[in-house]
Amino acid sequence: MLPRDALAREVGTRFRIRSGPFAGAELLLSALEERMAAKGYEAFSLMFDGPAQPRLPQATYELEHAVLGAHAVFIVPVADLAPGIRYEAAFNRRLA
Repeated sequence: MLPRDALAREVGTRFRIRSGPFAGAELLLSALEERMAAKGYEAFSLMFDGPAQPRLPQATYELEHAVLGAHAVFIVPVADLAPGIRYEAAFNRRLA
């Protein structure tokens, strides 16, 4: 599981899709946004920016990062940007 603090340090860096029909496509981790969470939980979203093409459908992708390694992440397209697409990955989990 991706630790929030480690992800926060990597804002502004790129992730690459590792396999499948979109292998090689890159996404920029543009923001980590804190969300309201119940006591004992953390909630945050990762915002990724990608090119207009290929437009990735909502799905789970194996994303690889130079520092964080490879992880399966469910992303959803949430906005059209000039000149690309913004995607969101939401995390809600219990704190240890």
